[in-house]
Amino acid sequence: MSDTKTITVEINEYALRNISNMQQRVYMIGEYFGTDSKEYSLAAESLSAVLAQVLRLGGRITAEDDLSLYGDSFIQYGVIFHRNRTPLMTKFGDELADFAGEWSVHS
Repeated sequence: MSDTKTITVEINEYALRNISNMQQRVYMIGEYFGTDSKEYSLAAESLSAVLAQVLRLGGRITAEDDLSLYGDSFIQYGVIFHRNRTPLMTKFGDELADFAGEWSVHS
């Protein structure tokens, strides 16, 4: 029998709401920029990566703001949404679309 570590993840209802908000943001970015855009790819890939990290880190997951999470495990960590702060080329021209961005995990 191999030694395996069991990780427990407890996600409260507000954190689940935020995960749904995060998914909706990715869909919104895809609708606005197109699902073949760099903005959509960054958002989708970063969301999937941070959710995988949350599963690996485990612990109690709660909501921070509408697009962020807080985890308390063997370390404390946050899943943070970084809004895009640079003008983007869109089908409507050069504009600041601050609803676009990507997520990261910080401890």
